[in-house]
Amino acid sequence: MEIQVRYSDLDTLGHVNNSVYQNYFEMGRIMFLESAGFPHESDRHSFVVAHMEVDYIRPVHLGDRITLETELETIGNTSLTFRHTLYRDGTEVCARARAVLVYRENGQKARVPDALRALLREGHIGTTT
Repeated sequence: MEIQVRYSDLDTLGHVNNSVYQNYFEMGRIMFLESAGFPHESDRHSFVVAHMEVDYIRPVHLGDRITLETELETIGNTSLTFRHTLYRDGTEVCARARAVLVYRENGQKARVPDALRALLREGHIGTTT
């Protein structure tokens, strides 16, 4: 997924603020789930971030061409684990992240639905968007 760095993404040092990376990673996960057939989040069912770890390797600046790869690492009983890699110019790694999302239904933690498990197992584990 290509990302256009916006001026509003920058901090006073002139590079993308660390909190903005979280937005980039979220966009990657949303695109990944949508491509697997999972509908937009609703009040009834959604995923929430339970754990997030990020390694900031190189700064990203306005005008940089950046690409985000999002990969589904595992499907747990109540969670999905994603890996993200953010590249500049397609080859230079700028950040790596790992996110654990917990499925919730009607406001409560719940088992990842079998229908979604089936969609994700049909070629989506280990693939990137």
